[in-house]
Amino acid sequence: MDPETVERNLEMYCRQADPRWRGARVRELDCVSAGWESDVYTFVLETDGDAGPLREELVLRLYCGDAATHKAAHEFRAMRRLYDVGYCVPRVLLVETESASFERPFMLMEWIRGDVLWRSMFRVEPERRDALLVAFVETLVRLHKLDAALFDDLAIEGSPDRVTVQDTLDRARGILAPYAHLGFDAVLDWLDRRCATLMPVPLAPAHLDLHPANVLLRDDDSMIVIDWTQFMVTDPRLDLAWTLLLVASQEDSRWREPLLREYERQAGAPIRDLAFFEVCACVKRLASVLISLSIGPEAMGMRPEAVAAMRRQMGPMRYVYARLQEHTGLVLGGVETLLNSV
Repeated sequence: MDPETVERNLEMYCRQADPRWRGARVRELDCVSAGWESDVYTFVLETDGDAGPLREELVLRLYCGDAATHKAAHEFRAMRRLYDVGYCVPRVLLVETESASFERPFMLMEWIRGDVLWRSMFRVEPERRDALLVAFVETLVRLHKLDAALFDDLAIEGSPDRVTVQDTLDRARGILAPYAHLGFDAVLDWLDRRCATLMPVPLAPAHLDLHPANVLLRDDDSMIVIDWTQFMVTDPRLDLAWTLLLVASQEDSRWREPLLREYERQAGAPIRDLAFFEVCACVKRLASVLISLSIGPEAMGMRPEAVAAMRRQMGPMRYVYARLQEHTGLVLGGVETLLNSV
């Protein structure tokens, strides 16, 4: 959809969606992100209302892929609850899952002005870098310390309120069953044999994709966490392991230990059984990229253009596969074939 059409449809929608926005005009529309799962636009909405001029800085998030409707509704509910309990997320305004305005589900939320944390976190002087690392880890620890009971009523369309580690493994086995040629069954067997021996921890709210590219750094150095489509209440070690793997594979593996040590310091306890959860993260990362390359990103709830971005991920994917082998000793022939063919 071209920018002019987006602007026209957005203006028409806003005028009908809220009495305060009658006669509203959309200004400064800008596509700031065309990610794997959505298109994101910032814009200014100006209205001459009865109470005087109104100017709101907002974000339009258009969802892509087969699961777009579920993602839009789920993310809206999660972000609204997180905002209500005081966590650092943008304020969400409206969600539409069946609107003719864009022929795609979408959400409106407040526009948080800030820079993507990843652009600066690892490329500043050591003292500032260390301060940013501490603040970044705090967003993760703070999330995991929220009372899980606050989110028990957020499930939609039969999704469970809380997801155990075994639930995660069972779901992964179902998703990966059609791709037996990749060899993930051997890893899932490895995980199943160890699941019952894990040290239990309380389930906690989890983002499941919390890396510096999903954090906005404001001028006052406060941080805002975005992109909540995977939110659930689950074992927080799944969340931590994913963060460690993403930063290590996409930035530099030497950042894994400082991030882990800082998390343990803020959490007040060492993290047990982390190798198990890192293997879970490796399976998730390898599967999401390699399966999408095999069957197409739309079936995985991603944009068609995601294929090109995924092909650029082969270097980091080889690091992820090496980490999986380091922990399990397994050789996945199908994964190796696909990694070597791209």
